[in-house]
Amino acid sequence: MRAVGEQARVQVFSDGARMLYACGRLEPHMSASGVVVAPVAGKPWRRWRVQLQAATTIDVAEALRSTAVDVARTASGELVDACTGERHHFSTIIDLAIKAHMTQNGYWDLGSGTYLVQGEPVRCREGGLDILLGVDVGVRNCEAGMCLAVDLVAKAAVRTPGALSTVADLIIALFGERGPRSPKDVEKLKQLLHRKNVTILRKDFGGADEFAEISRKNFKDKGRLVATSASDMTFERNGETISIATYQERKGHPLRFPHHPVIRIDAGLEYVEVMGEDGLKRRQPKRDADGKKIEKVIYIPAERLRLEEGQHARGINMADEIIRLLSVRPSARHGQIVDHVARSRITSSPALAAIGLQLAPRSLAVVAKIFPAPLLFARNRGRVLQLGGHKLGEWRQENQVFRVAAPEHRNVLVLDMGGGRASPDAVRNYVDELRRACRDIDIQLGDPFDPSGRGGPGPVLVAVVRPDSSVGDVTHEVYGACQRCGVAKPDLVLAVIKKTQASLSENDYGVIKRFQHQTGVMTSCVTVESLKTAGSARYRDIVRAIAAKINAKFGGVNRAVVSAESARPNGEPPVDFHPWTGAAPTALVAVHVTLAGAYDSAIPSMVTAACTVDKLMSQFRFASRVAPLDARLDEHLADVIGLAVCDVLSQFAEINGPPQLVVAFRTGAFAGEDHRRMLELEPAAIKRRIREKASAHFDGEVHLTYCPMTKSRVRVFPSRESGTDNDRSMNVPPSLFVDSGLTHPTAHEFFVNTYAGIQGCNNLQHCRVILNEAQCPPDVLMSIVAALAYAYPKANRAVKLPALSYMASLVCDAKRLVIKNGEEAPGVGDDFPFHPALLDGKLPFM
Repeated sequence: MRAVGEQARVQVFSDGARMLYACGRLEPHMSASGVVVAPVAGKPWRRWRVQLQAATTIDVAEALRSTAVDVARTASGELVDACTGERHHFSTIIDLAIKAHMTQNGYWDLGSGTYLVQGEPVRCREGGLDILLGVDVGVRNCEAGMCLAVDLVAKAAVRTPGALSTVADLIIALFGERGPRSPKDVEKLKQLLHRKNVTILRKDFGGADEFAEISRKNFKDKGRLVATSASDMTFERNGETISIATYQERKGHPLRFPHHPVIRIDAGLEYVEVMGEDGLKRRQPKRDADGKKIEKVIYIPAERLRLEEGQHARGINMADEIIRLLSVRPSARHGQIVDHVARSRITSSPALAAIGLQLAPRSLAVVAKIFPAPLLFARNRGRVLQLGGHKLGEWRQENQVFRVAAPEHRNVLVLDMGGGRASPDAVRNYVDELRRACRDIDIQLGDPFDPSGRGGPGPVLVAVVRPDSSVGDVTHEVYGACQRCGVAKPDLVLAVIKKTQASLSENDYGVIKRFQHQTGVMTSCVTVESLKTAGSARYRDIVRAIAAKINAKFGGVNRAVVSAESARPNGEPPVDFHPWTGAAPTALVAVHVTLAGAYDSAIPSMVTAACTVDKLMSQFRFASRVAPLDARLDEHLADVIGLAVCDVLSQFAEINGPPQLVVAFRTGAFAGEDHRRMLELEPAAIKRRIREKASAHFDGEVHLTYCPMTKSRVRVFPSRESGTDNDRSMNVPPSLFVDSGLTHPTAHEFFVNTYAGIQGCNNLQHCRVILNEAQCPPDVLMSIVAALAYAYPKANRAVKLPALSYMASLVCDAKRLVIKNGEEAPGVGDDFPFHPALLDGKLPFM
């Protein structure tokens, strides 16, 4: 971030992307005639901008001299606290100033730039909880100057105002006066109380109130309390064993709810006085027989602990209610942000003024580019057709795919892991519907209930295993069913599972995918919940989507996506994804890094590279390598990335010959961090590995363009001139790019919205080009990003990232999932491929 002193006089503006409040020069982006909407000659986008006016001008140097009493700026671009001597980068000083101002003006600080409004909770259905509204605040330096980004946020918080002032009040609200009884009750209480700040109420009993934190050691596994009720919890006092309830009664303060649990408070360490060699007494921590420091622990009755307000209730899923509160039209969201800015009085903040900054309470519009939607093609009865209806980031694709790789799967097996939650009729109906949907796209599935095809009674290709079975159990039952039907192995396994969403913590899905990894048999899963929607339009959409996924799994292409610049006359079939990529052998690559689990060292970090291998960018190859467990942005991680990228480029070279141009999108861990360090390490490692394989796969220099992409904290609101994605959500349209105003003054970067989101406004993705050896023009790169958002095989709408990046992330998750379910992880830097039967263009992770 620029030091303040580099610009003696700074024009101060406020802008409108996630309400960015900016200080810096914006003359290049100002329009003297108000709103301008005009096509740009020779460019594939239209431009819109809005008139800006300077709000005020401040003299930074004078402000620092006159108002910063305890802060002095050094020539290094940092600020030094004159009282403590502590050095701060200027952005840190701004964050501290914002925190000081917001906490003094009616907001609770939740950390990481999140501030919640005090005293205005929104009641929710979940007992003992409120939803608190507030703002997310962040600082960014960009072409528009130094910007303060403000957005709405909502968090679930432990309910405290009114009658709910103590932990006992919270317990009664949740479980009644009886208190928590079941393990489920205890688990709920644990989620609400874990490490919460409280005040120990002693003033009414002759002492002084004391601020404390609830210990993380109050609860055992499986929903059990460490400390029982005040009547049962005992301690030694004057040689007598008495309960906490009895002690309180003897002190003249009997408990109202002695059957409620007592709460453990960590009170630091126990100390003992020892005599030093100099004859003076000193306090030092008391230690046990093993030499460990002894913690001082006290147990306080729940009714003697008052919960502090505004504390986030972590680990409780309130997503539905929070989305309902925040999903308002962008104009309403914009108005709410303006209200927060006004009520917080941050535009006249003395804390910011003390470091020479002032904000204006008005939004700023920036120049944006809206690219046309790409062209989508599929086949119907051998004819190539252009798909329609995708102006708003969605399209209709019924009974049409671009290419079928495996037109017949004779031996289809049903694996029922639903635990009896899905009836045999529901499973059979699903299989019949899926076979019809596959037949519509020219894929023939065998009937698992009549594998011989002769009709009548006979063995069926159906295996039933209980939920939570092992991989060995699944393998035994699958091959047992095959043996009964005289089949060597199935071509496809249709699995019915009871859980709703695939993740590392869900065993059944992981078991099925490890079975696939070990045997090479392709699997496709459906949940019991989906089968229960039979007969609805949603059910038909689910079945059609699974049929399209099956085509992609076996290497088929559901649709060809080309940029609008590649359109051919008379609707002729496309030849190239983009004219620029068709001019020379070009590989589009995605690099995704997933870090190891924080509490499970058995699951390593993973690097996956994905690469296109055809001119339409519709065929893909993947390579995964195990990264160090404690991966950092260093030489070791860069070397693993170099190996993975070189692997996929070698596969590209085997099919097309050596690539001349490579455009790589870097996502995942560290993508949004130190770009200078990344530039020093990762592109160099990739090019070094390519040079090492030059004789085998590469006969010349590869020109690399390297683009880290990450989520941003920037939102933009549509103007009437920009248009919206649809009349209901009113978001900015898909394929919208912001590459000026909000971007770095000199670096090549842009913000992008590629999709039509839910009502409200969309988060923008941020992309910075840190290396451009391929000399990819900015508009070409943005057009490629816009088109790749439509290339995700399992979706009929544009997605947030280039499809390659999504698939690389899915591959990382798939590899880590099989390790979670018992597969042995390779060593650091080693290749971790899919089963050989699942390679050659297949997508087993879909």
